Amino acid sequence: MIVLPHTIRGLTIRFSAFFALIFYSFPVYAYHLPLWEVGVGVGNLNASHYRGAKTRTNVTLPIPFVVYRGERLKADRSGLRGKLFASEKTKITLSGSFSIPVKSEDTNTRQGMPDLDPLIEVGPSLNVNLWQTKDTNHVLLLKLPVRLAFSVGDPLMKYQGFNFAPFIQIFNRYPNRSTEWRLKMSLGPIFGDNRYNSYYYEVDSNYATPEREEYHASSGYSGSRATLTIARNSKHLFFGIFARYDNLSSATFVDSSMVETKDSLIYGLAIAWVFGRADTDAKHTDDD
Repeated sequence: MIVLPHTIRGLTIRFSAFFALIFYSFPVYAYHLPLWEVGVGVGNLNASHYRGAKTRTNVTLPIPFVVYRGERLKADRSGLRGKLFASEKTKITLSGSFSIPVKSEDTNTRQGMPDLDPLIEVGPSLNVNLWQTKDTNHVLLLKLPVRLAFSVGDPLMKYQGFNFAPFIQIFNRYPNRSTEWRLKMSLGPIFGDNRYNSYYYEVDSNYATPEREEYHASSGYSGSRATLTIARNSKHLFFGIFARYDNLSSATFVDSSMVETKDSLIYGLAIAWVFGRADTDAKHTDDD
């Protein structure tokens, strides 16, 4: 079930009002993020093995903290992004994402089936600025990413289809004397071709059992997704939390035995000590 637009507006108003109440209670100064930062930290991720799986993994690892906020190229916790085209209201960027590998022996439904290699997804996105405040601290964006998916393992790299995941995003920036808080909320559907949907949800006849029926996925609606991220930057410390909720109701593959639950949640946090930063400020723009 896709959440209706009025729900998006309601959530946006509540979250924005809450954070505005907190952060605007302090005097507002022009705190600017530097062009680059380097540091070291630790991150924790708790995630279902894949969307629709009940089994989960929890990983805590030391992480390098490397951020670059160039006008054309950005690298941060969201990944590597490049700006291909920009006008007053639209941008075309190139970005990617990464999913965790899955050992079939660790799952309830994939026992005896091949392991799932990690997926790398990369592709262009058309980003449309729908609305913003004069200081660009509050921006409403429509993002239209199309991504090609490649599994990495054996073989080294194999094409696994593509997806289209349009979403609405509200981006809020709350600066004060020595820090900057950022809040992002997004919501939208996902559509995948049959190859992309098959990667996780197909059951070949060779692996069918009385409890696991043969299933062949088709192209189409692949569920909806809501994401919330909160980050805080100061001169020597970064802190961020992340949560993503997926709903698979009415997805084309919902009848696959690989789908144990229609709800899926990923969440995590990261904290880093920043020991190096540029003397030059990054350009103050909406989030890319």
